[in-house]
Amino acid sequence: MNSTLLEIFYNTKDWLKFAEAKNAMLIAFNGASIYGVAQLFDIDFFDESKFWTVYLTAVILFLVVSTITCLTSFVPRLRFLYLSIVPEKMEDNIFFFENLKDMSEEKILKCLTEKGASDTFTEIDKDLANQIQSLAKVASTKYSLFLVAVWITVIAYASPVVAFILWLYNHNK
Repeated sequence: MNSTLLEIFYNTKDWLKFAEAKNAMLIAFNGASIYGVAQLFDIDFFDESKFWTVYLTAVILFLVVSTITCLTSFVPRLRFLYLSIVPEKMEDNIFFFENLKDMSEEKILKCLTEKGASDTFTEIDKDLANQIQSLAKVASTKYSLFLVAVWITVIAYASPVVAFILWLYNHNK
């Protein structure tokens, strides 16, 4: 078995684990945030203002959408949604999962040969190249979903500044 190919496989697998850990962390963070924001409904100040009630409800909805986005990243499918947020075309980097996801097993093996590896591959090497490509697709999807979910969470948390400005504007009238 080609040792470079095995190294690429483990590297891609580690990227996948890291993507899953990031999504799990954001799910936990969003869950705690939803709980915390929901507790604000019990404070009289927020109870008396329809604006704040609508605002807090919107924050919770954003956090729920972000959480659902993260949860979809755990769906064990290669073709769930086409989501990939990467630069147009990068040089073929045999260790970068975003490049590997678009390569066939033959292209992965050809790139290895072009970069100095032996051009003799066994059937096991071909299977491993196929698995690398599959893991790279899954990792790419998970990272893309994570990026979308993070931006939704940022919107939920950045909106207090906008809400406060609107409140000041309306309060001073």
